[in-house]
Amino acid sequence: EGNLDYANKAFRSFLQVFPSREVYNNLGVIWYIKAFKLLPVGEISTAKTIQIDTETLADNIVLRGGGGEKKFKRYLKKAGKRFKEAIERDLKYAIGHFNLACVYDDMGEYTLSKYHLDKAKEYGFDESECQNTLSSILIHENKLDEAEQILNSIPDVPESFFNLGIISLKRNDKEKAKEFFN
Repeated sequence: EGNLDYANKAFRSFLQVFPSREVYNNLGVIWYIKAFKLLPVGEISTAKTIQIDTETLADNIVLRGGGGEKKFKRYLKKAGKRFKEAIERDLKYAIGHFNLACVYDDMGEYTLSKYHLDKAKEYGFDESECQNTLSSILIHENKLDEAEQILNSIPDVPESFFNLGIISLKRNDKEKAKEFFN
């Protein structure tokens, strides 16, 4: 329902009774969402899908603007800490590795991001979502041709269109970017 503070409080309470990987993962997702709500829309550089580990909540995040870079980074660090705690409880937890890869990508830690993305794939996480996230890392590394090649090879999902739009913007092709964003 969007009440992240209440969700955070509820999961933290549940953590006292059941300190599971899923609870830590979902706490990480909350902090990840909070971080992105602080980032102005114009500063969003790529789109990724982060995973809540429950069938009762949506797993797609709608990115919104507002807030500052300092708080954004602080919230991402909190999200990363929770994802690490989820992985500590199960080293083969694919969702936790995937989500940690997304955080590291957003923090500019591309080597760590690729490491956890590889772990997510190794433990069975969705190949298309891993490929889209890899394209995000490559975009941030300014390897636009590699990113575009990957994006053109995965199924059409909103995140891949967004990332293709970002590539077009970086190449100063505003018309093509507009098509992807539409």
